[in-house]
Amino acid sequence: MSKTSNAPTNPFFVQTIIPDEYFCDRKEDTDRIVTLLRDGNNIVLTSPRRIGKSSLLHHILLQKGVRRTYNTLFVDIQNTQSAADFIMAMKKALRDPATSTFPDAFRGEFETVTREYGV
Repeated sequence: MSKTSNAPTNPFFVQTIIPDEYFCDRKEDTDRIVTLLRDGNNIVLTSPRRIGKSSLLHHILLQKGVRRTYNTLFVDIQNTQSAADFIMAMKKALRDPATSTFPDAFRGEFETVTREYGV
């Protein structure tokens, strides 16, 4: 006899990167932010925790026009407490193709410079 669960399944993604086919109701936000970036504007996103700011940013950074036009980098600095923590977070983000489109040469230079400062 097989055991079945009556537990409800969560229809929402709780990780940061949401596949495009499940990313919904943010087209207007995405288009507006991409336009602001293209026009050279600075942007600050604010809202309470767990509203989807990081997911929206990842979605924007994965747009083909953005990835082809800009070197992008997503660094989560929430848990950094020192300059060394910040540099380590930058290094980690630069190595991850999901968060960075910087060329290998830049990554190498960043590693060299930060190593000279003992990080």
